[in-house]
Amino acid sequence: KYAEYFFSIIRDYCKEHRIDSTETKTGSLNTNDATSKKRNEYAQDLFEQLQDKCKTLEKAEQEGIFTDGTLSEMATSFPRTREAFAQIRGVSLRKMEKYADDFLPIIRAYCEKHEVDSAESISEAPNTHEPVSDKPIPDTQELFENLCDKRKVVAAREKLPLHHIFSNKTLEEMVTQLPQSVEAFRKIHRIGRVKTEKYVDDFLPIIRAYCEEHGID
Repeated sequence: KYAEYFFSIIRDYCKEHRIDSTETKTGSLNTNDATSKKRNEYAQDLFEQLQDKCKTLEKAEQEGIFTDGTLSEMATSFPRTREAFAQIRGVSLRKMEKYADDFLPIIRAYCEKHEVDSAESISEAPNTHEPVSDKPIPDTQELFENLCDKRKVVAAREKLPLHHIFSNKTLEEMVTQLPQSVEAFRKIHRIGRVKTEKYVDDFLPIIRAYCEEHGID
């Protein structure tokens, strides 16, 4: 008789405070197809590090902290500031203030180690919020799109999210700088030794072919 009345109150509260169902608490990850697909979109090793930290805190405090859904979003969005951390689904203001210093260092360290750009800097189209001068000019749009296509292939091959390979800003700088040597490629924004060794043979031939076709030295 009263179930729907009370359920509506609980749903409204959870929606207001961005609280996930306890049915998806850490340690009980749903294994259905939708969840499996979602897990392929984030960094599994980062997720596991966050999950371990969450379990340690839960054991100490004897209460649930974050669901696997919230942790997977952290491993997708890579929040590095307290403000960005608070935007994650399932992170209330109270939890942000209480746990940000536990989880943010893990995310920052992971991003630095793997040279990962923030997820906010990646999308299927060039970032329209960046200065116009940083975008590929019209006659190099084809090159930019070819690099984006290659990024998708590489990401699928390595089972990583697109921003784990290169951000749009990095691809745009390739288009602007047109590196034709390994040394020049390494100097592009956010490309260090590791990414050069892993991806130079995928992207450099595309740039060289473009330059040769258009007579660019």
